[in-house]
Amino acid sequence: MLAKLARSLREALQNGDPAFRKAYLRLFVGQVIVNLTGEGCALASRGTTLSDTATAVMAASAPLDFPGHGRVIVSSVYNNNTVLKLTGQSALGGLAATSRIGTSIGSTVTLPANATPQVGQTVFITEVFYTYHSITPVGSFLNATIVPSQLYDVGYY
Repeated sequence: MLAKLARSLREALQNGDPAFRKAYLRLFVGQVIVNLTGEGCALASRGTTLSDTATAVMAASAPLDFPGHGRVIVSSVYNNNTVLKLTGQSALGGLAATSRIGTSIGSTVTLPANATPQVGQTVFITEVFYTYHSITPVGSFLNATIVPSQLYDVGYY
């Protein structure tokens, strides 16, 4: 039964409806990005420097082209007596994307309530941006009408 499902999926990916193939690709890329976000947060929260964390996420980004179409931003935010301050940040990748957390070290930031650290604690944040480009005209049309071309994920540890 599993073999039959695998054959059907393989056939659909090779010769099926372009919309299905595009949706599957977006799902695959989305899962890679979610995994990279989690790995980045885990590394940073365990004491890896922000720059080493960004480097490790970039190294783990294959098969995606992060040097050309992606960006990882790793940040630290400290709760100083209920005032959230951006205390560090490192970014790598070829995509021009700006952190949605903040960009100025020392500036105050706003985080979701469930990601706000306790007073005197730090939260580590990994943001991953990726823009994929289709190599066919049909894929480019679907990009513009069905699937957003820039994907984003954020994690807080």
